[in-house]
Amino acid sequence: MKQYKINDDYKVILRRDIGDFSHGDMDHWNLEVQTISGNQKYDLHMYIDDDGNMLPLTDENVYIPKKSPFR
Repeated sequence: MKQYKINDDYKVILRRDIGDFSHGDMDHWNLEVQTISGNQKYDLHMYIDDDGNMLPLTDENVYIPKKSPFR
């Protein structure tokens, strides 16, 4: 997991959710924007193929489930 403080109010977290940590989803990368206190503001799951390319996010290609960016 990598965590970066953007400013005094927000941080970005990038982590790999695989195996038992994938919470029942396919193995994926998780990108989150949170307040410094941990209140999640944005959450995106990114699915990567075997060649390291991000799978398409369009309806014509592969369906990619993702959480709502606003809570």
